[in-house]
Amino acid sequence: MDKQRKVRIMIDEKHQNQKKQKKEIESVLTPIRPIPNNYVNPKKKSLSAFIKAGILALILGSVFGFGMMYIFSDLSPGASPEPSVPSSGVGEEEETNSTPSSIINSEAAEVPVVQLGLFSSKDNAIVLQENFNDFPTVIIEEEANYYLVTASSEENTTIEEKLTELNLEKNEDFIFKDWLTESNDIQPQAQEEWLKEGIDLASQNVGSTNEFKEEIDEWISRAPSEFSDNDYLEQLQNKLSMEENYQEVFQPFVVGTGQLLIQLFIESI
Repeated sequence: MDKQRKVRIMIDEKHQNQKKQKKEIESVLTPIRPIPNNYVNPKKKSLSAFIKAGILALILGSVFGFGMMYIFSDLSPGASPEPSVPSSGVGEEEETNSTPSSIINSEAAEVPVVQLGLFSSKDNAIVLQENFNDFPTVIIEEEANYYLVTASSEENTTIEEKLTELNLEKNEDFIFKDWLTESNDIQPQAQEEWLKEGIDLASQNVGSTNEFKEEIDEWISRAPSEFSDNDYLEQLQNKLSMEENYQEVFQPFVVGTGQLLIQLFIESI
């Protein structure tokens, strides 16, 4: 019995000593300190920083936004938007009348012609041209080549018969083809009315060769000096002056070739 008591006492003392030792160790490792007054919960701190950042971003966005509006909207001090005035059409009509008229347009056209020769030299084309005195011919320059052609204002087989009499063979010495004149947009200028008259002459139906010749002569007499050296205008004047030398059956070629020359002249300016 005494032994059991002694053992219990020894165990209790050992247990007490262990608790005391543990308490001394804990007091060294984790000393108990009072929580300071300025302690802030980390969660509350991050939330506060987020709110502050949002407010700062809102302020900066407003400042830069108004700045950009000031630059691009011309919201300068004292500036006020001008009231829009509905257009009555009167001012537009006056402006139209004060400006030059619209661009002169010469439409493209296909002209039936007889091609009599194709040369790389204009002098050679002139030599062949001198062999044809009974009907008008014209030399056309295109892409460094020179074409000798004649044109009729109506379908006529007389030219084929005449060329056959000259020992020329169709599709070898001469061919029938369509000559395409290009369209041309001419800027308005002082000679606007004169140019429009020429375009009309090149496309109108001619009643008689004499009437057409008179109209062309009168039109050429009013030609501006700036066009005096135009090759097609010069050829036109020369062909009309030789009109009396042409046979009666070739009179339609005077009109056709004359209209072709006017179209070539309009195309060249």
